[in-house]
Amino acid sequence: MRRSTSLALAVITGAAMAVAIAPAASAAPTAAQPAPATYTKKVVAVYQTPNDPTAMALRSGLAGLGRFHLIDVQMNQGDGMPAFLSQVRSASQAAGLGQTPAYAFKTRYSLGRVRATEPKTNREIDKKTGKIETTVSAALKCPLLFQVEVYEVASGNLIRRFDYSPELEQGYAYRYSNETTEDAIRLRSIEFTERMAHDIRMPPEDLFGRRAFDEMASLARGSVVSAVRGMQEFQLAVGVTGWDARTDRVFFGLGKDLKVRVDDSFKIFQDGREIGFVKVRQVGADSSQAQPVFMDAVLRVGDKVVEYPKTNWWNSLKGGMLWMGGPAAIVSYEGDLDVGTIFDVPELYLNYNLAGISNFQAGGSMMELGVAKKFYWRRWALAVGPRAGFVGLTGSTNNAIAPGVSLASTLNCHLTADLVWSTSLGFSAYTPIDPTKMGFAGATKRNISPLGPVAQTGLTFIF
Repeated sequence: MRRSTSLALAVITGAAMAVAIAPAASAAPTAAQPAPATYTKKVVAVYQTPNDPTAMALRSGLAGLGRFHLIDVQMNQGDGMPAFLSQVRSASQAAGLGQTPAYAFKTRYSLGRVRATEPKTNREIDKKTGKIETTVSAALKCPLLFQVEVYEVASGNLIRRFDYSPELEQGYAYRYSNETTEDAIRLRSIEFTERMAHDIRMPPEDLFGRRAFDEMASLARGSVVSAVRGMQEFQLAVGVTGWDARTDRVFFGLGKDLKVRVDDSFKIFQDGREIGFVKVRQVGADSSQAQPVFMDAVLRVGDKVVEYPKTNWWNSLKGGMLWMGGPAAIVSYEGDLDVGTIFDVPELYLNYNLAGISNFQAGGSMMELGVAKKFYWRRWALAVGPRAGFVGLTGSTNNAIAPGVSLASTLNCHLTADLVWSTSLGFSAYTPIDPTKMGFAGATKRNISPLGPVAQTGLTFIF
């Protein structure tokens, strides 16, 4: 049941590491003022000239965040930032948002010198026909510098700039086989060389212009928007409004209207000091309920809840043992992609596992795909889910591939918001692999496919 702010300090005892909500008035006289209970949307404008796909992509990405009043101001090519900022101020006033903090975005880009890579030759032999296929390839590469500038409209100051420098590439290749005549090979080589020589003389904007705009549009919708979410000026930040002792839920006034989703992460600050980390479990129209992962102080109404942008992509490096007709070693990389945000189901993950395995007689790899559901209690989370996949083993004369399934359970302990210690215990059941059919003449085991328990431990990094 939600505690009202008029209640006295509630205290929960026991091993649950519980926290309590105290009225804001009970804070020490030197404590900071409580954070506001609601978020104020900022005014944002993107410098756009006619037919500017990069600015259009950036505007679309910013609109998707839901936390801005977007104002459209069209500019002519060559108009400077002072004129743009002046128009943004006027448009803000006209929209009745003159007292709201306003910011302006401008994109810039430049293409560098085009260079050619050295040709590479790759030969492949068809084992059945003996035919040799040869591919000669090279590329023209051009560095792209893409910048996004953020201005404070009131002062006209540049407050942040994001720099991205991908390399654009145009590939060239020709192919021939051992059945191709020397004259044909020579002709293809000349055409290949002349085509590259012609293109490298072209202006970079003509050769790479379309690719450059596609790359910048992708960056604007992805990396730039993610970076903007992390800026202090644009982070979602409000005050705690309550806490339910029975369900262990923290309440605050950020909801679907600001594009908050299930499993979104937030940090909690008290008097300027970080004291906790929570994950959203239920989202309403204009409010959310979050579950504490850890809390290092008594929580108070008005403590600041600050967005901590993450993709919730778990990356685990583990090692351990499994059963392959006997004890065997396993080293794995395991990834979890949060799909709960899509289906509005907390802590639901698409899981994949890539592992190297060896019973010191046969070795190979294992690839699995599955789903997992995590169940949290503060720093601890239990993940359970099925997987299916293939195992491939290398023998002295033959190789073998076998399908199978596994059930995995993982106990996770949050060391920080981003670093987790993970210990897994599961069971794998793959179709049998007879070692004698792989060239192991003296093999005594009838099956060396993974069939039995799997135990691993390692570190997990959350991005």
